[in-house]
Amino acid sequence: MALDTLLATALPADAPPPPGRRALVLMGGGARTAYQVGVLRALARLLPGPRLPFDVLVGTSAGALNATFVASCADEGLHALDRLTSFWSRLRSEQVYRLQALRLGRPNLLSAGLTLMRQVRRHRALLDSLPLVDTLHRAIDLPRLAAAIDNGVLFALGVTASSYTT
Repeated sequence: MALDTLLATALPADAPPPPGRRALVLMGGGARTAYQVGVLRALARLLPGPRLPFDVLVGTSAGALNATFVASCADEGLHALDRLTSFWSRLRSEQVYRLQALRLGRPNLLSAGLTLMRQVRRHRALLDSLPLVDTLHRAIDLPRLAAAIDNGVLFALGVTASSYTT
C-alpha cells in the first residue's frame, strides 16, 4: 500500500483536525538532539502553568528518544522537561556505546583498524549500542507512558526510526 493511500485512509482530507491538539515534533540528529533539551527548557520557562502544553509528541531517531522520555513522565507536566535535562546532563558515553579496543601495545592505525573491523563483525556496526538499550530501559517508564495516554494527559506518541542495515 502506498503512503498516500495509507494517509488518505487514516486521515480523510475532509475530516476536521481534532480540537485543541498541540504537537511537539522533534527531529533526529544523534547527540545534537541534546540541544533540543535547552530549547525545551527555555520554552518551559516561558509557558504559564504547570501542565505540559503538548498532547501529541512525535520524534524521529534521537528526537524519538526525547519525545518518548517526556511522554513517560508527561504526568509531571513541565517538570518532565527538567527531568529530560537531568537525563542528558548525567548521560555518559559508556551508557550509549561500547568500543572494545584491542591492546596491541602503543595505539596506532593498525590496531585502530583491527578494533573497528572486529566491532563491525561482532555487532554489525562500528559501536556496540547495547549500553544505550540498557540506559533507555532504566530511564523510560513504559507503563507510566501508557497510563499518561489512558488518563488523557497525552493523546499520542509517534516514533520514527530507520535501520541502516535493513
